[in-house]
Amino acid sequence: MQKQSAAQAEKLVASEAANKKSQSDYQASQTALSKSSEDVKRLTAQLSESQLAATKVTEEKNKLTAELDKTKKDLASHSIAAVTQSGGELISDAELKTLQAKESKKTGRSYSVGYLLGQAANSKIEQVVSAGEKIDRNVIVKGFVDRMNELSSMSTEDMRESLNSLDSDIRSRQEKQKTSNVENNQKILDKAGKAKGAVKAKSGFIYQITKPGSAPKVTMDKGIRLQIIETLGDGKVIASEKDNNVISASVTEIPAVLQEVVLKLGLQGEATLYIPPELAYGKDGIPGKIPPNSLSIMNIKILGMKDK
Repeated sequence: MQKQSAAQAEKLVASEAANKKSQSDYQASQTALSKSSEDVKRLTAQLSESQLAATKVTEEKNKLTAELDKTKKDLASHSIAAVTQSGGELISDAELKTLQAKESKKTGRSYSVGYLLGQAANSKIEQVVSAGEKIDRNVIVKGFVDRMNELSSMSTEDMRESLNSLDSDIRSRQEKQKTSNVENNQKILDKAGKAKGAVKAKSGFIYQITKPGSAPKVTMDKGIRLQIIETLGDGKVIASEKDNNVISASVTEIPAVLQEVVLKLGLQGEATLYIPPELAYGKDGIPGKIPPNSLSIMNIKILGMKDK
């Protein structure tokens, strides 16, 4: 009995010890759980802060992107209205008149300088376009405005390279056109020379009297009204009938090739002239207007004549 009682006592002690350990472990797990909950709350708070920061960064990025896009659009649509450093608007005709009334001399000179610059720019643009180059006038205006305001969207080196490349391409096209026009001119002249009534002048051009006109014939002492319709060998129209291209001059004042032909015509007389480059616009032509080595084909008509 004593042994049984001792064994039961030991079991009771062991049970109480196990119970205490179990309670201790439970408390430890509760403490750990509480700590974990706090960690979760802290990490959640940090995550929320990070998400807010990320959202703010995204919003700021979107804002900056929108501003950049707007700036690009503003630059792309930059007009002559921004020529002045003050960024003022392009003045209207009415405002120009008001300025002229206040400062006539200053305004007149300023406007004239601007007009001449525009004229020179148009002349240069025509030269480039006639050479087969495709350009964007809006971008040209942007470059002009930037130069006026001492700004630049390109480096000096890049601009120099672009202009050198442009000149090289234009020269290459012109050389090809010169060769092509020479061959085309010869075909036209050969065909014209074989036409009925064709005459080859000593100077090298060919003409054909298509209508002699009524007597008396034109003489060197006459003044005449002469209609000229002109095309080039490549088909480009220089002056059409609807242009009403009529000159009034004495016979002595018109080019020698025309003198030679009009002297064979009477009133309402008509003729066609095939004039090679060396007697017309030369091997280089007129930059922006007449291509190099252009053959001139003129249809002329005597509209009137009188004594000088």
